[in-house]
Amino acid sequence: AAGDSPEQFWENISNKTECISSVRSTRKNDLLTFLRNDSDEEIELAEGGLFSRIDLFDNKFFHIREQDALCTSPCMRMLLEVMWKALEDAGYRERDLNGENVNIYTGIVTDAQIYEYREIVKKYCKKLLPTAINGNLLPVIPAALAYYLNLKGTTAVVDTACASSSTAVIQAADALKSGQCKAAVVAGGRMIYNPVNDPDEKIGIESGDFRARPFDETAEGTVHGEGVAAIVIKTYRQALLDRDRIYAVIKGYAANQSGKTPRMGISDHNAQKEVILKGMERAGFCTEDIQYCEAHGTGTYVGDQLEVRGIEEALAGSTGKRGICALGSVKGNIGHCFIAAAAASLVK
Repeated sequence: AAGDSPEQFWENISNKTECISSVRSTRKNDLLTFLRNDSDEEIELAEGGLFSRIDLFDNKFFHIREQDALCTSPCMRMLLEVMWKALEDAGYRERDLNGENVNIYTGIVTDAQIYEYREIVKKYCKKLLPTAINGNLLPVIPAALAYYLNLKGTTAVVDTACASSSTAVIQAADALKSGQCKAAVVAGGRMIYNPVNDPDEKIGIESGDFRARPFDETAEGTVHGEGVAAIVIKTYRQALLDRDRIYAVIKGYAANQSGKTPRMGISDHNAQKEVILKGMERAGFCTEDIQYCEAHGTGTYVGDQLEVRGIEEALAGSTGKRGICALGSVKGNIGHCFIAAAAASLVK
């Protein structure tokens, strides 16, 4: 795992640590026991940026019964803990937030993967299925934190695939600017319940050696990663009034779509250039103000080339200068966390 705290996360990045590994022993034993009950075939587990354990949860802290916690997906449990940790890190206690107008936005995939855990419960303990249904409903993830803290703002699940977390940040920022809420919690989470190396489940972007090498001439694809991250956002003025500890300021933001490209899923460098320029314009930045760019950088040959071209044209186009901006991607450290990818990049 890349780290159980922002400090550990940054230490691994600073030390250029590659946090890709095979499934750790405790989780591996649990997983193989489950999979062997399901099939007699030989099982090969994949490597990736994987959590060492996904079975831990302080249910008493959140006033959740043990049986209910066992039936709740590990991703939801971890998101709940990390969202609370973000508020705690911001200096807030439970009583400080009681009744406050705080919105919660959770970036998480809305396809069948989130229901995997419910199916596991259904197979091995069918009598607990009604409990498992509630513990695996997507809207419950942000709503659970609002329920626990008695927050009065809106809650929403955001799914725009790999851009889910960044889209959630934009929705939160828009809500703050329009006065819909006083603060917002934005989170993204992704977990792989069965990290099996199955050729039939590959979509054509995976690296053969389970390593991601963004922008490198030896790059041959990406590697799957798990991750959960959360941030607390306020308007700058409100943060100053509340005497909050401010880690960073979002000066401007923008989003767009590539539209029609040679193939669905392939981006367009012109669209990437345009969205960068739009974000810079809203922030009041010029090219020389940008010293570092944290890119999507999955380690795929086509995707990386298009992204670099878009960034290069956006930043070098107005000055003609070169070598003015560093480029990086956290996926070289932790793999591609898909729905949580943007959250990981933003925290970095």
